[in-house]
Amino acid sequence: MATNFNFKQAPFIMKKKANGTVTFYGYCVDLIKDIQAIMGFEYELYEVPDGKYGNMDSKMNWNGMIKELMEKVCVYFTP
Repeated sequence: MATNFNFKQAPFIMKKKANGTVTFYGYCVDLIKDIQAIMGFEYELYEVPDGKYGNMDSKMNWNGMIKELMEKVCVYFTP
């Protein structure tokens, strides 16, 4: 499962860059790791390319996380 977050929501989810590696940490990251341990699924955390939650433009098109949800980009379940 790939999951999107806006990484500016301390203490829920934060992004750390070190030596060219991006690491995510915080309450939501800990929570999804615990749920993964119980449910046994895979996931990937990444930042949406445009870095937005999601807004609809004048042509009724979404951007951000909402766009990826609508296009089913960010929700994949694997046993």
